[in-house]
Amino acid sequence: MLSLSACGRDARSPAARGGGPPPNAATETKAKMTTHFLAASVMLDALVRGDLDGYHGAAAVIAAEGEHGPPWSRSTSVREVAKRAGEATTVRAAADAVAELGVVCGDCHRSQGGPKLDIGAPPSAVATGSLRMARHRWAAETMWQGLMQPSDAAWKTGSEVFANAPLVLDAVAADEPMPKQLEAFTLAARASATAREASSAMDAGDRRRLFGELYTTCAGCHALAKQH
Repeated sequence: MLSLSACGRDARSPAARGGGPPPNAATETKAKMTTHFLAASVMLDALVRGDLDGYHGAAAVIAAEGEHGPPWSRSTSVREVAKRAGEATTVRAAADAVAELGVVCGDCHRSQGGPKLDIGAPPSAVATGSLRMARHRWAAETMWQGLMQPSDAAWKTGSEVFANAPLVLDAVAADEPMPKQLEAFTLAARASATAREASSAMDAGDRRRLFGELYTTCAGCHALAKQH
């Protein structure tokens, strides 16, 4: 995932930074869309790590952006959802909020005919834990593209790759207590089952719910791995 701080500069639009108006409306819109994309990426990354402070900070960036103006009439809804995300106090609430944000963004993009991003190909299905996790990450990010673009093809591809990716249990050692091993297996199996159900979901409401469930489960599994 991209980070707002990774490039060492303020990712907000020129207008939001107070640096004067952009040359034209198209430039301003592009800058705001880039801000939203980067901030949402940070929200998802922080969510999986259980970092609600980081999640809230990224949500605040979207909530603080000004109106896009006609024809971007749904920008108010985006900011309202981002504000609610900034108030989430649990991982589940945060996951549900970012899923709703993806759907709202997708509604606006559908009405305006963009964006259309190339999802590329998933990492190879290999045996090592780190590369298995890379495949899960690619699949989850592709599902996000399915919500945000929106794209039925991206949603279905991402969910199918996630559902069929090998379970990543390497982070929980074989000599761990049996309850912890069972919890890890249960979480991994639940994530796969959720992705499998998602692969046939066509309704935006169902996709929002399943995306929230998937990221909640992923966060739980990552939290368990950190205890090792």
